[in-house]
Amino acid sequence: WISSWTGLLHRSGAGGHAERLSMEAMDVLSVDQSVDRKHLAFLRAVKAYGTDPEQAVRWLEVAADEVSDSDPMSDMDSTRNLVMLHLGLGNWGSAINVARRGAALARAHGATGWVAEFKTFETLAGMAVQPCTDDAIGWLSWVRTAPTRLDTRAMATSSLATVLVDRGAIERSGQVLAAWSDPGVLSGMGPFTQAVIVWAMVQRSWVLGDLDEVIRVATWATDSIPPGFPTLAGTQAMWRWAEYESGRPIDSPDPQGGLLPCAALESAAVRDLADGA
Repeated sequence: WISSWTGLLHRSGAGGHAERLSMEAMDVLSVDQSVDRKHLAFLRAVKAYGTDPEQAVRWLEVAADEVSDSDPMSDMDSTRNLVMLHLGLGNWGSAINVARRGAALARAHGATGWVAEFKTFETLAGMAVQPCTDDAIGWLSWVRTAPTRLDTRAMATSSLATVLVDRGAIERSGQVLAAWSDPGVLSGMGPFTQAVIVWAMVQRSWVLGDLDEVIRVATWATDSIPPGFPTLAGTQAMWRWAEYESGRPIDSPDPQGGLLPCAALESAAVRDLADGA
């Protein structure tokens, strides 16, 4: 995903140069006409990500539209980038439509793993616009151990654990997260997977009223995950709520990495509550 690309630049110490690197690459691609527009569009999306996500969407749409029968994997990767950015922005209808388009492309090329991936994205977007169905829970239960990408399994696991705890299935939600939330396992995962799993961990702890655990996990996430991952912003907002509800001083950082200002606005409101505003 595009946030993984920019996030890894931050982790490697190159985060402050992400825009310069993408601009230099775009200059090269603009001169070299043998390179297709898809790669140029993706680099423009990288440049816009984090400052103008809607512009990033537009460039990813260009990349996804540059379909090439000779490179179907790249086409599906471009479509995945687009649908995941729509998910991050809360464009649920667009996410569903792009996911269905990606699934059709995957079926045409016999790529069953990609079909499962796009169906998962469609399921996640659908859960945001209507009550979660038993079919959706069944699908997420299957995907979390299916032969798909680790990041996709993590998204299914996180969403399933959150739905289960909201439904009161406390023990089952803990079982779903157990293998992923082990500190030794979690620390060895990529930042996107970490951010997604941590989001489910803090939500579950919040529902259980374990505010100390919310703060502990959110602190670890902030120290370990580079900016650029939207679920990190939500985790930091939960950290601030936990401080407020437990009567502690507000020491949590302002949210980082949110594609929308929701977490930042919520965290600012919590600080105002703590200050008696």
